Amino acid sequence: MFELTENQEARFGQWLNLNLASLAWEGKHRHAFDEFWQAVFGIGQKATHSIERLDYAKKIVKTGPLYSWLSWLQDRFHIFAFAESDMKLVDYCKEASIEESWLAHILREYFLSLIPHKQDEINEILELGNILSENRQETFKQMMTALELTKLDRHGDEDDMMLSLEVTLFPQWQILLKELKKDLYQLRFDWARLKRKLSWGRQIKFFREVMILLTVSLSLIMGLRVANSWYEGYIIKRIKLLEPTFFGLDLTMLYRPEDRSQRNIELSNEEIDKLERIEGAKSFEEIKDVRFDPESDEVTLTSVDEIPAFSAGDGETSEYEENQKGGYRDAGAGVGKNKAYRVLMAAVSPNELKEKILPMLKDYKTTALGNVKPGTAIPGGIYFNLLVPSNQLKSFLGTVSGLGDATIFESNAREKTAPGKNRVFIWVKSI
Repeated sequence: MFELTENQEARFGQWLNLNLASLAWEGKHRHAFDEFWQAVFGIGQKATHSIERLDYAKKIVKTGPLYSWLSWLQDRFHIFAFAESDMKLVDYCKEASIEESWLAHILREYFLSLIPHKQDEINEILELGNILSENRQETFKQMMTALELTKLDRHGDEDDMMLSLEVTLFPQWQILLKELKKDLYQLRFDWARLKRKLSWGRQIKFFREVMILLTVSLSLIMGLRVANSWYEGYIIKRIKLLEPTFFGLDLTMLYRPEDRSQRNIELSNEEIDKLERIEGAKSFEEIKDVRFDPESDEVTLTSVDEIPAFSAGDGETSEYEENQKGGYRDAGAGVGKNKAYRVLMAAVSPNELKEKILPMLKDYKTTALGNVKPGTAIPGGIYFNLLVPSNQLKSFLGTVSGLGDATIFESNAREKTAPGKNRVFIWVKSI
C-alpha cells in the first residue's frame, strides 16, 4: 500500500470538501481538529496505517454520532485510497482488511451519486457473486473507463450532514484526541525506512551508541545491587536484639483471676443520657441509608388501539374557564399527560419506505421538529422528527406501522410541546 504524500493528503481534504468552520465550531476548535487530522492522515505514513487508526478511533468512541462520523470518514478514505493505489479490488481488500462486499457497496453509492442514469452498468461492474467473478480483478481506473469517467470527481453528497457535523463539541472528542496523540508519539521503528535514510556508517554508529548505553545502564544496575547488599549487611551488624531470659523470674507470684461480680459499676444520669444520644444517632444513620429509585416511564404499545383519541384542544384553557370561573390550568399539569412516541422500523430498502412515508406527512398535516429535513439519511438508516396533530395521531401511527414491522414506544414528553400536537420520532433501520 502507498505512503501518503503531502500532495495526496491535500487532495483528499479538497476531495472531501469538509465544512471546517462548522466542524470546528466556527473555527474555535480548529487547532484540535488539525491535530486529529495529522494523527490519522499524517504525511509519510501508509494508507493502511490511517485505516487502522480510524478503526482504533471507533473502538474508543464505540457508539453515537461521533462514531457514525468516523465510519463515514473511513468509507470516503477507502474510495480515495483504492483509486490512488491502482490495485485490483481483491488485492486492495486483502491489504486494507475490508470486506469485498462492503467496498463494492460504498463504490456503488459513490458512482450512483455521480451518474445515477447508469445504474445498470454500475451494478454489472460491481457484481461480486462468487470468488471466481472477474470483477474482483478490476482496478478503479478500469471501472472509471467502463463508466466513461475521466477523473476522481467529488462525491455527490453536498447536502450530507456529515460534512458539517460539529464533532469537536462532543464530550468524547477530547478523550479521542488524547488517545490518538498518545499513540502517535509512541516509539516506533520502521526498519525498512531506516535503512533507506541512513548509510551503513550511520547505522554502525547508531548501534554502537546503543551498546554503550546498554553497558552503562547494566553497570549502574549491578553497582546499585552490590551497594545495596553491602549496606544491608552493615545495618544488620549495627542492630542489637534483646532476647528474653527466664532465669530471673519470681516463681512465687501466682495469677489470681478478677472477681467481676464484686466490681461496682456506677453511672451517673449525665453519662446515661450521653449513651442514649449515641444510640439514637446510630439508628438515625441506619434510616438515612434507605434509598428509593424511580423507574422509567416508557412503555411499549402492543397496538395503536391503546393510543387515546386526543382532542385538538388538549392543554388549552376553555372559554368557560376563562370567563365564568376566571381560572386557568396549571402549565405544569400537562407534563405527565402530553405523550411522545417513538416508532422503530427495519427495512431492507429504507429509501422505498421513505417514499411511502413522505406523502403521508402532508396528508396528516405534520410539521418538522427542528431544522432537520424529515427523511434525512445517516449511516445506518433514515429518521423523521415530527410534530403530529393530536386528532390525527392515532390514524397516523396506525398507517405508518402498517407499512412494515414496527414497534411503538410511549413516554411522557420531556419538553414543552405546542397545544394540540404530539412529538413523533420515526427511525427506519437499514438491514
